[in-house]
Amino acid sequence: NGEIFKDISRYALHASFLSDSEVLISAEDRTDTQINGIDAEKFEGTAEHEGKQHYVYGYAFVLEDTPCMLVGVVLESDKYSDLIPAVQTEIDTMAQTLRTEE
Repeated sequence: NGEIFKDISRYALHASFLSDSEVLISAEDRTDTQINGIDAEKFEGTAEHEGKQHYVYGYAFVLEDTPCMLVGVVLESDKYSDLIPAVQTEIDTMAQTLRTEE
């Protein structure tokens, strides 16, 4: 749900940018979906860090009561927008490997 997405996005991007400052995702596009039976939220948007906009794309989900996020980031996406389709394809492919074991 949106609250889980908000909570884990802060921590996931904080680690990605290796910074002491908090980085939040502005998700312009959010869609509820399922990945191999796992409820997820697919998102696409931007994150601002040190005055630059970065493209973000990924999935937020809960696995075994643990909030998780799979996210790809294109740093300085205004300069490197040609990388966006490759990041989307890679994240979508990685998402399809998610499984639960019962």
